[in-house]
Amino acid sequence: MKLFKLIGKIILALLAICVIAIGIFLAVNVDFSNPDSLEAFLDNKMKKMGVAGLAFAVVDGEEISEFYSYGYADIANKTPINEDTIFQMASVSKTVTGTAIMQLSEAGKIDIDTDINEYLPFKVSNPHHPETTITTRMLLTHTSSIIDNWDVYDSFYTIDSGGGDPTISLADFNKGYLTPDGDYYDTELNFSEEAPGAYYEYSNCGYALLGYIVECVSGTEFNKYCNENIFTPLGMDSTRWFLSETDLSRLAKPHEGENALPYYSFATYPDGCLRTSANDYSKFLLMYMNGGTLGGAKILEQSTIEEMLRPQVIDLYENQGITWDLKVPEEIFINCDSYVYGHSGGDPGISTMVMFNPETNKAAILLINSDLELKEVLTYRQIIKRMVSEIS
Repeated sequence: MKLFKLIGKIILALLAICVIAIGIFLAVNVDFSNPDSLEAFLDNKMKKMGVAGLAFAVVDGEEISEFYSYGYADIANKTPINEDTIFQMASVSKTVTGTAIMQLSEAGKIDIDTDINEYLPFKVSNPHHPETTITTRMLLTHTSSIIDNWDVYDSFYTIDSGGGDPTISLADFNKGYLTPDGDYYDTELNFSEEAPGAYYEYSNCGYALLGYIVECVSGTEFNKYCNENIFTPLGMDSTRWFLSETDLSRLAKPHEGENALPYYSFATYPDGCLRTSANDYSKFLLMYMNGGTLGGAKILEQSTIEEMLRPQVIDLYENQGITWDLKVPEEIFINCDSYVYGHSGGDPGISTMVMFNPETNKAAILLINSDLELKEVLTYRQIIKRMVSEIS
């Protein structure tokens, strides 16, 4: 009994030491103040963060009403960040891919509830459920049962080879990943054992397939389709998918610590290789808040946007719309009483978050060209909470 009591005292002592250590860590590394001034708030937060650079924009009405930048687009050359600095957007890219699909749906070229094999030159099915239909809506809501085989997925990042655009087409990647004779096919690692429509699992490869469906249906390469039907009409002149189309002198370098990574891409680029600026992406958000129209350009119908912002798979994940997350702060465990639509993104040297509130006609954009360590994550959560308050 004495031994158990002794062990209990040791455990309590260790817990107390841990609590004190965590308290000291937080006191030293995290600023918990919340000044009324957005600039003062972000100044305080940035003093505690070790990121290379940051852009923070608040969009109110028809324009960016507040903009704050910190650090550098390129530490080595001390390149400053401004509203037109281009960032790689990681998974925020999916918001454009989903928009392209819904444009084609409006045009009657895609029925998002029809078998995707109606639009593909090769057959795709879950080998565990070969008779169960996979639809475009399932791909859009991460319920298709096509999942990420990380060994294959990561192998197509161009970081280790010095960077650059994808080395394989969407057609070749999807055929290799999804057909039984494909070089990257794996019945266990590429597909869930759950049936299509029965299970929610976030899928980057699902969005690569959506990009390829755009190509098959439109007869245009995915990047060119977006240039012609989304970016140019909205005046997003600095927004592109490929490095070869991007002004590299304005592109923020991704950083791990103080070390810059090469500008990189990967085979599934519709899920994460969008490159845009705070100024350009604000136009995209304004289009959504203005019922699908901006500056005379009609990108989507109001009814389509309403459908995209409706809960799609309540039994599986109640906050999933079509592409958009309906309470995006909850992704990082921040309670959000109202629907604040958005998307987050993360890749090597990249952390992004966008959100908008149609009721207040406000939006916020957070772009960071760094990985986040523990102390940055804690401060990052505080910044996200401030983003919500700024647009509520």
